[in-house]
Amino acid sequence: MMKLKTFKISYIFICALYLISCTRDCPTCTLLNGKLTGYVVQRGQIGHNIPNPDSVLVSIIGADLNTYTNEIGYWTIDNLAAGTYDIIFEKIGYDAYPMYGFQFVGGGEAFIPNYSILKLPSFTVTEFEIEVVDEEVFINGNISENIEGYVQPFIGLTNDISQHTGNPLDLHPYRYVNPGYFSFRYSKNDFIDSGIDSGTKCYIILFPINRNSWNHPYINKLTGQHTYVGINPVPSEIDSFLVP
Repeated sequence: MMKLKTFKISYIFICALYLISCTRDCPTCTLLNGKLTGYVVQRGQIGHNIPNPDSVLVSIIGADLNTYTNEIGYWTIDNLAAGTYDIIFEKIGYDAYPMYGFQFVGGGEAFIPNYSILKLPSFTVTEFEIEVVDEEVFINGNISENIEGYVQPFIGLTNDISQHTGNPLDLHPYRYVNPGYFSFRYSKNDFIDSGIDSGTKCYIILFPINRNSWNHPYINKLTGQHTYVGINPVPSEIDSFLVP
């Protein structure tokens, strides 16, 4: 009886060693493979949902695997080995945050729900003017289409300001655009709160941006630059003003 018990314990121990060896020596073993699935939703330039989120290319960087969403936005990748991956979502006319460092444990199914891709704004800023009145700075301008939208101001202390330099003064984020035009303002205190004294020369550039970008840039792994998602790459001209 003792021999049988010893045999059972030894057998279980050998099986455990085999499983550990498989995990260590063969990270792509079927034992650790699994299924990764998800849904993609399309966000219009003012934040609404756009139907039929099909044909979105979902790529698993590091595994050389990709697939497309179906007509309802569902996608699936089978036989994915356990590991840490970057996941990229791409569709013409849209933009999306990359999912860096996604940890897939394998051995089952993982689900990524409601991942948003953002419609790129179709309009551009055709012109704008700056007017400093008393202790306020007014920004008024026009866009190329008679539609609603949002613009992202970037304000800095040098004329090389762009979306890739970030928003150095960290003033208010994107601004609402009325059909065809926009108008917003900054107070003197906005600049003072950002550490900018009266009389300082500031530069401003405007980019059309998707409402769901939320003013949250990420650092692009390939370029090392600040990158805003859902932004029209064609900006306005750069202009300048003196802080009141």
